[in-house]
Amino acid sequence: MSDRPRFPDFLHGGYRSLQRRLGSEGKKWAAQRARTGSYPNPSVVEVPRGEVVITAEIADFERLGAETPRWRLYFVNKLASAITDKLESDKWDAARHDFEAHTIKSSWGALDWAIEHSSPNSLAAVSSSGLKGYAETDIGSVASPAATA
Repeated sequence: MSDRPRFPDFLHGGYRSLQRRLGSEGKKWAAQRARTGSYPNPSVVEVPRGEVVITAEIADFERLGAETPRWRLYFVNKLASAITDKLESDKWDAARHDFEAHTIKSSWGALDWAIEHSSPNSLAAVSSSGLKGYAETDIGSVASPAATA
């Protein structure tokens, strides 16, 4: 087995084609969650050595024109949005939490959550990642046990 990263195939392609594909992917993930209570494990492919992986939409200049196939890791967050778009608003938080907990177990999900520039949705999603001993305060921020004592 190779030590190269493996990403879902729905993260590779031209910007516009991935945008179109994302709607059906989000619908598929939302339908499975509604049916089984969990998200699917996507088929993954090896990222070839030397391939460009774009991690932020702001840095994806090709979205303005060229349709060059690239790895677009930031589409993980777009997938989460596509899933919640298919749900009633009172289900968004739980769906986002479950999505985070599901994807953070994979190398592609963990990498995305590590560099996404937003804090984790919940401590429960990352509690197995060494954040034990921290607690959420009543205002939703993270504080150390000493600070809440």
